[in-house]
Formats: sequence, structure tokens, C-alpha cells
Amino acid sequence: MAWAAGPMNTCREPATAGERHTEILILANGAAVHQPSALSDADLESLEDGIDAYLAAASIPAMPRGYAWFIRRPRKCGTDVVFWSVLTEGVRDLEPFAEHPLEFRLVLGGVLASLYA
Repeated sequence: MAWAAGPMNTCREPATAGERHTEILILANGAAVHQPSALSDADLESLEDGIDAYLAAASIPAMPRGYAWFIRRPRKCGTDVVFWSVLTEGVRDLEPFAEHPLEFRLVLGGVLASLYA
């Protein structure tokens, strides 16, 4: 996403220990329980390995590790929910059967360019 959005629409900051968490959703007896969970160094390494493999499949260089990445929401999108919805719909409209990371990359740049225009 950051690669397609370009450096003028993204930034990164060193990830802090406080950002090393995830939330687990447990469904039991019809109820949803959100449980915070700390990520170990091995967890982070595994996640970053997976991200790097996905990027490589899209012909995008590996990202520097140890950062939290942020993307600027286009002015056309008043909320994060609207942004992600418009982005998803734009990709789906242009490439409805995309499955491979490279297919997504080829469409994503155009969708983001139209949103930032």
C-alpha cells in the first residue's frame, strides 16, 4: 500500500514496544471477546517474513523492518472506513478476479492516484 501511495502520502516511524501487540477475537457461545496479545520477536519476524514474501510476489522491494507505517487518507475520503471501502471497490471494479499480489499492485497505483488527485 505504502509503495503504491508513494512517499508524499506515507511516512514511517520506529515501532515502539507498545505497538508490538495484536488483538485476538475469540468466539464462544455466540459472544465475541476481544483479547489483547503481545507479539514476541519471533512473531514479528514471522509477520515481516510474510510481508516480504508478499511484496516480492508483487515485484516490490522488501520494506525496512522495525517501523510503523502510516498512509495519508485522501481528502475525498472523510473517514478511514470510507477510504478502505472506496479503495476496495476501486480495485474490485478494475480487476474483479485479482488473486496474485502483482495483479493487485498493478491496479492499486491507479486507484490511489485517482483518490489523491
